[in-house]
Amino acid sequence: QRRDTLAAAADMIIATERICQPGWSKRGGHLGALKDNVSNEKEEMLVCTVGHIINMPNAKNTISGAVNMTVDVRARREEVRDAAAEDISAAVHEACSARRMEMCELVTSHEAPPVESAEAPTKRLRSA
Repeated sequence: QRRDTLAAAADMIIATERICQPGWSKRGGHLGALKDNVSNEKEEMLVCTVGHIINMPNAKNTISGAVNMTVDVRARREEVRDAAAEDISAAVHEACSARRMEMCELVTSHEAPPVESAEAPTKRLRSA
């Protein structure tokens, strides 16, 4: 089996999308463990975005040797955000293991507590 890091990154992106899509509170993993503390999944506002991918060597007809990518995980509560990050981390390591990647490293580059937006603009945005 080829050790194509770009293919592994694709697996990770799909896993991230699956983990964070609606219905997350009804599935297993760290997020599913929160189901008793979640009354309305939509109100938790969980959003996960793969924002930047750097493929190396990024040449035609070449098996990728390394990939760096960013994943932004946001939620109204830290507990939900952290659970999603744990589930994504597990999926990343699973993808690396399945594709026999020699090195798979996760680095947190920024972490901040959620911040509530002002009520009036939030209402206007929700009704838009």
